[in-house]
Amino acid sequence: MGNVNELLSRFGTLFGEPRTDSMAAFFHEYRRALSGYSDAVLEAAGDEVIREHLTRSWPTVAECVKKCREVAPRLVARPPEALPRVVVHNPTDAEKQRVRRILRDFKSNMRTGGT
Repeated sequence: MGNVNELLSRFGTLFGEPRTDSMAAFFHEYRRALSGYSDAVLEAAGDEVIREHLTRSWPTVAECVKKCREVAPRLVARPPEALPRVVVHNPTDAEKQRVRRILRDFKSNMRTGGT
C-alpha cells in the first residue's frame, strides 16, 4: 500500500524529533495504523493534518487515521483526473473595453436611477 515513511519524513521535517522512549516502537505504531492507505490518501491526509495541526508536537496516530478515513472517500468519489481543470483566460483588449463600457453604463444608470 502507501509509503508511510514519506509521511513520517514530512512530519519529522515540520515537527522535529518525536519525544518518545522508543523511536522504533513509535514509528512502528504509525506504520501499523497507516500502512493500509494508498499513497494518494496518505499525501492528501498528510497535507490536511499539516495544515490543521496546531502544536509543534507530532500529530497523534489517531489524528492521522481519522484524517485518512475522511480523505479516502473523497479521493474515490472524485479521482484527480475527474477534477475540473482551471483554465486561465487572459482577456483581449476588446473584452476589456466591453467590460469597462458595461461598468460605466451601470454606474451611470445607478446615479441617475435609470434601468
